[in-house]
Amino acid sequence: MKNKVLCIIPARKGSKRLKDKNIQPLLGKPLILYTIDEALKTKIFDRIVVTTDSDKIKSLALSKGVEVIDRPKKLSGDKAKIESAVFHVLGKVGKDFDFIVLLQPTSPLRESVDIVRAFNKILRKKADFLVSVTDFVKPLKWLLSRKGFYFSFYFHKGFRKKLFLPNGAIFIAKLKAFLKEKTFYGKRLITYYMPREKSVDIDTVYDLKYAELILKIKNEFKKPN
Repeated sequence: MKNKVLCIIPARKGSKRLKDKNIQPLLGKPLILYTIDEALKTKIFDRIVVTTDSDKIKSLALSKGVEVIDRPKKLSGDKAKIESAVFHVLGKVGKDFDFIVLLQPTSPLRESVDIVRAFNKILRKKADFLVSVTDFVKPLKWLLSRKGFYFSFYFHKGFRKKLFLPNGAIFIAKLKAFLKEKTFYGKRLITYYMPREKSVDIDTVYDLKYAELILKIKNEFKKPN
């Protein structure tokens, strides 16, 4: 039997470090539209819902034919947890779903193929939760910590364990597990690896410029010789 899948795209208007972050132009296209367009391409979602407190974001989402749920002010502040917004959406659309997939607009370089592969992986592995990750760039054995006046290595220099960093692009959960654990980082968690060039998380104007550079390079390679 086919799984029923809900896609949630959280996009509040407030942002501390980059004003109107979710609708900032990236090569002339509002940031949130990258995520909406890739979600639509997957063809795996029964419903795609944008939760927002912004009229501009609402208008952009509706122009793409996706649903919009108005997010209350108390769930839109800097301290509001993303899980609270998800529970608010579930309160509006119901809980008749097998999986929920959360896609943040601040990851514009994530592609539909990544979403589909991640979803297929959680099905294949029969896990309850999946988060996308990328490489933890620097070895932890390089970290220094203060001990009194002097510094020493935080980890033993022989530390060789491979570590990964959540990149914020894809979160998937079995709905029953999410309702029970109230987090996307619950038990029976697996990961979906994404390279660094797809893992840019837009938080500052510098992140935006970096993403723009990557897209320009990518577009150059697509051009016919």
